[in-house]
Amino acid sequence: AIEWADRNFSDAPFVITLREAKHWPQRNSKVDEWIRFAKTLPGRVIFLRDTVKAHEPIEGFETCPEASIDIHKRMALYNKARMNFSVCNGPIMLAAFTDYIPYIYLLTPAEGYWPYEPSWQKEIIGLEGQYPWHDPAKQRVEYADDTFENLTRIYNELCAQKEAA
Repeated sequence: AIEWADRNFSDAPFVITLREAKHWPQRNSKVDEWIRFAKTLPGRVIFLRDTVKAHEPIEGFETCPEASIDIHKRMALYNKARMNFSVCNGPIMLAAFTDYIPYIYLLTPAEGYWPYEPSWQKEIIGLEGQYPWHDPAKQRVEYADDTFENLTRIYNELCAQKEAA
């Protein structure tokens, strides 16, 4: 998987992982907002669709079905990315449990789904705010809806923080 990623992604693309599941649809990515945001990113953008939609294209953008269905290739691509973006989902948690893969993931408001609430994060898993093991210069968890405005703001804040450091 690492050799595959080295051959195909030497340019450090932006990777957007979409949640598009049939269960808990209120947790799904707002695909139109992500596409709008992707159009503003300076460089190659690759969408990783949910496994169920892995082979469906997104007009105007590259997708990577191989990484959508193969966890080793997904991790290798996450590792090569300039930045990984997503709403909270299983696959992005692979990056979240590292201190080196760059990511921004959003815990979005999801009616009826308490685990996305900051109070649940604190009470049940003992985490408040950012994860203590991650690198704040390139890893961020945000409690925000995945709108174009929020995505742009959060990414710009992280970039400004990097420049200041």
